Amino acid sequence: MLHTDVSLKNFGNRPALVVADMKTCCEQITETDIDCNHIKLIGTSTDLEARRTKNITLPYLNNYSYNRRGKCDIRINITFNSNQNLNIPIIQRINFDTYLTRRTFSSLLTGGSKIKCQYPDEDPLDSCLPVNCHMKYSGHRGFYSASEKKCVRIPKCQSNMNINQAYLWSTNQCVDLNNTVTQKDIQEVLYRIENNKSDELFQKIDNIHISQKIRCHNGRVNNFTDLCDCYSGWENEKNMNLNDFIPSTIPLQMCTVRKHFSKNIKSLTNDIIPRNWTFIELIFSILFSSAIILLTLHGINLWILNQSEISEITV
Repeated sequence: MLHTDVSLKNFGNRPALVVADMKTCCEQITETDIDCNHIKLIGTSTDLEARRTKNITLPYLNNYSYNRRGKCDIRINITFNSNQNLNIPIIQRINFDTYLTRRTFSSLLTGGSKIKCQYPDEDPLDSCLPVNCHMKYSGHRGFYSASEKKCVRIPKCQSNMNINQAYLWSTNQCVDLNNTVTQKDIQEVLYRIENNKSDELFQKIDNIHISQKIRCHNGRVNNFTDLCDCYSGWENEKNMNLNDFIPSTIPLQMCTVRKHFSKNIKSLTNDIIPRNWTFIELIFSILFSSAIILLTLHGINLWILNQSEISEITV
C-alpha cells in the first residue's frame, strides 16, 4: 500500500473540520513518460481541536508500492462551523519516491532479489520479471510491451454499424473483423518470408511476454503444454480447471500451494482405521493381528523343521 501523510495544526481557538482529497497524482515512469491517470488516493476527513496537531493519511491500495516516483497535489478544505467555509482550498504538494535500497528494504529482499532492474516495470522482488500490469496500474496499463520493456495501454476497439473490431490479446492490437485475409495477402507474406524482408507495420507487432500469460511461482514452463510443471512439494489450487483456461493479458498463477504430506498420511490412517473404533477395540485388533502373525511364523518354523527331519531320514 502506498500512502501520503499530511500534518495538520490548528493555530486558532476554535475546532475545525478538515476534509482532504486528491486533486492530481502523477507518476514518473520514465523521463519522458509521466502518467496522471492511474493513481487514486482515498480521501479522508477529521475533527481538529483548537491548538492541536494531527496527521492524516490518504492511501493508495496497490501491491506494488515500491519503486515508484512522482508527486501528488492534496486538496484540503477547512470548516470552522457549519456556516463558515474557506472559499479557496489549500493545495499541498507531496513528492514521493519509494525506490528500494539495500539498507531500508533489506527485510524484503531474498537471495535472488535485485535492488535495481534495467527497466521500470520489472519487479526487483521477483528476479526482475515483468510486473502484473493490471495490478500495478489499476487497469490503465494492462499490457506488458516486450519491445518497449514497460506496461502500456490497451487500445479501445470499436464495434458499431460500420466498424467491427476485436482485441487481439497476444499483440495488443485491434483487428478488423470485416476484412478477411485474401490470397494476395498470403502471397505477400510468403514473399516477405522467402526474401527476408519486413516493413514498419510488421516491425510494430508486439508479442506478449511469456510471464504475462502464465507465472510459474514454484515450477517451470513446459514447452509442449505451455503450462507449469511444479517443483517437488508444490501444486496448483484445487479449484483450478486448466481445461477452461483462456489466455489473456492477466497471467495465470500456478504452483502457488505447498503440499502438506501430513494430511495425506492422516487420510491414509483414516482409511485403514475406522473413525468409530474405540481405544479398546483398537488395542484388541492390534493384539489379535499380532497373535495371527506369531502363529503363522510358528507354523512356518515347524514346517521347516519337519522338512529337515524328512531330509535326514531319506539320506
